[in-house]
Amino acid sequence: MKKYPLGERYTRRALGAHLRFQRGVELMAVKQIGGAAWRAILVCVPLLVATGSRATENDFQLWPVGRIHHAINEDWSVSFMARGRFGEDASKSKDYLLRPYVSWTIVDNVPFVDSLTVMAGYDYLHSFDGRDEHRAWQSAHHAVEHKRFRVVHRIRLDERFVEDVDPTIIRFRYRLSTSYPFGDSEWYGFGSDQIFVNLNDDDQGPVDGFEQNRLRLGVGRHILGRLRVEGGYEFQYAKRRTNPNEFRHVVFLEFSLSTGNRKGNEFISAPKSESASDAENTADEQ
Repeated sequence: MKKYPLGERYTRRALGAHLRFQRGVELMAVKQIGGAAWRAILVCVPLLVATGSRATENDFQLWPVGRIHHAINEDWSVSFMARGRFGEDASKSKDYLLRPYVSWTIVDNVPFVDSLTVMAGYDYLHSFDGRDEHRAWQSAHHAVEHKRFRVVHRIRLDERFVEDVDPTIIRFRYRLSTSYPFGDSEWYGFGSDQIFVNLNDDDQGPVDGFEQNRLRLGVGRHILGRLRVEGGYEFQYAKRRTNPNEFRHVVFLEFSLSTGNRKGNEFISAPKSESASDAENTADEQ
């Protein structure tokens, strides 16, 4: 056993006593913390550790989109959209999405409400390296136009039938979007932010609670009245159950063709102040 000089032994004993006293004070302080606060600390610390220890990947993606829209009459229209997705720095095809849907404009051009439209449709998402997914969905769009700005609130509910996942996943989505025409030209700009929240969990499919956020900026142009071209950038943050969470840097390009004779149809040539009114329907989907 190693021997220490008397002074050093005294110093070490004093230091040990001080540490034991300090630890006792800390334990007493802990006991004085309210039960709820202490439980909150116990919950938050593991979450912070998990968040800090989990890696986040970055991926550059390319999303080409095609859409055809047909106005049946003043109120009803049908559409079909197809979207591809190239990931891993746009070098590999990840999946494709097919979407038929119907739209009904309930209110159009009344005070304080430019339009109120409900939509319903079906999605088929085929993944080349994951699970296929079928979705039924319903959405409501409330648009207000102030001078030349158009602001649209959209809420949507998805019923997600994911391959090998039971039960059906219910997902809530909210998107705020705006658009603005550039002078008297056929050009316009638009932007949006959208949040995705899963309302239930099966412990193996999509994560429960907050799943994604998407921030999009872009420009568009009407060509010959019935063709619309849009392009831009979208930043996505996606939580994943087993793989690292992901930052997606998406470049999108969409072509939309309109048919039908609806007066004032947002997909057909309209007054310049309304020329960007279809921007809220861009295909910012998974």
